[in-house]
Amino acid sequence: LVAATMLALAPSSARPGSSAYRPRARTSVLASASPAAAAGFDVVIDVPSAEVATGALSPETVARATEAFREHGVVFLRDLLPLPLVEEFAALAGDNLNACRQQLKKQHGITEMDAAPFAFTEICHRSKGRFDMQLRPGIAPVPVTDALVQENAPWLPIVRALLGSSAKHMFTGAVVSAPGSEAQNAHMDGGHLFGLTDPDSLMCPAHCLNVFVPLVPVSMENGPTEFWPGTQQLNGARPTTDGPSIAPELGIGTIAMFDYRVLHRGLPNQSSSNRPVMYVTYARPWFSDVENFPPTRLFPGGAARTAEPKAKGFKASFKPNSASVKRKKK
Repeated sequence: LVAATMLALAPSSARPGSSAYRPRARTSVLASASPAAAAGFDVVIDVPSAEVATGALSPETVARATEAFREHGVVFLRDLLPLPLVEEFAALAGDNLNACRQQLKKQHGITEMDAAPFAFTEICHRSKGRFDMQLRPGIAPVPVTDALVQENAPWLPIVRALLGSSAKHMFTGAVVSAPGSEAQNAHMDGGHLFGLTDPDSLMCPAHCLNVFVPLVPVSMENGPTEFWPGTQQLNGARPTTDGPSIAPELGIGTIAMFDYRVLHRGLPNQSSSNRPVMYVTYARPWFSDVENFPPTRLFPGGAARTAEPKAKGFKASFKPNSASVKRKKK
């Protein structure tokens, strides 16, 4: 692998926090995005303060972000969200993880989440120490219901520019990387629509994308997400990690948007605290992802998605970092 460029996207001022799941004060950060530029990736958008204040992106900002996304498969919008909202999301993610932990112990006798293989509609153990939780109402024990991630999200104009005006909200969730979690294999969250290796395959526009919202400052110590920009492109061959990558350090309020097909992986959490990142997934109206969460419920009596087929790749014999869990997340 080519060594990743460390890209720090955080303002210079520190913001206080109150718990391991809330944004903590920053110590040393880099405000410059020059490492990305040096690597040839124009993927950082500094959102003007007036647009941050109103929560409405200008047509110029939307156009810049859309262009960067289409070329590189990933774009970062610095300081888009207010701290109080991110703190609220962080508290909900922590409460949700605690509720799932208690239910795993009560219903399944699982006392050490890191050591146990499990996959439910509400939460999946993707790889050692990396937990993927749904936060949607009707599924999560402690759901995210704020309209900001639904109909009023400031990034929605970019989503609609990329996926069309009828783009749908598919998932809201959080990935928690616990201390000691290992680096993931590079992966796409979903494949190309018409194959990877056929030289006559059609390169389609994006059909699904993720929005990442860091809930604590993301550093090299607690494990950023490494991206291989441009790997969403289909050029008659399977995407590889032979090219340059970036591993962004993200400050609170900065978001990342990336194509479902771009190669990425979560890096190890070498800190002493959990690293939660919320994600919101959008898709074109005809696309559905039925592979990432199985229909089996952790909380009996919940609103099961009975109309969806059973997810593929979830096996009782699953081992962390096996092929059965490599598809997701971050």
